Amino acid sequence: MALVALSDVKSYLGISIIDTTDDNFLNLLISGVQEMVENYCERHFEVNTYTEQHIINHKIFTREYPIKSVDKITRFGTGVINLDTNEVTNYKIVNSYIDLLDYQYLTMSNRLNYLNSEESYVEITYTAGYDTVPFDLQLAVIKLVVLEYKKSREDRLGVESEREGAVQRVYEKKDSEMPLEIEKVLIRYKKVSL
Repeated sequence: MALVALSDVKSYLGISIIDTTDDNFLNLLISGVQEMVENYCERHFEVNTYTEQHIINHKIFTREYPIKSVDKITRFGTGVINLDTNEVTNYKIVNSYIDLLDYQYLTMSNRLNYLNSEESYVEITYTAGYDTVPFDLQLAVIKLVVLEYKKSREDRLGVESEREGAVQRVYEKKDSEMPLEIEKVLIRYKKVSL
């Protein structure tokens, strides 16, 4: 699933939907910008199923979110919750993590310790992602695609300066900079590492 539709990019650019001249190039830009945004945010946005291993804690912070459903949580190690299947069944899904309800906190000397202190792993299979991409994220991606499209049409990619007669123009190199208004949106979707 693309974060934005080709028709939305063309509409923003004022290109008629029936004009297919640049469609292949725009689709390439959409794919490239989506990959760049996902790398920047350190996550994917499409709905997909993922399998991960985590050290067991009171909460499991999955790599992808929002979490839509959990297919299975299996615990490895001794002292498992359900001895027959090793499957963890008592949990609550919160937007970006899973709260394991069988592991309660205990406060001792102003330190939080787990009631069950054994370190082991869980394997979780879950589905996460957006059915509908948030509009602010869509608009940020469209703007990035449009910026790349316009840069390609200026015929100055990689040009630092040019001379026309006695007049010389020097361009700033801002290839790696992202416009602040777009970065502010993407920061809201960037994965937070704990």
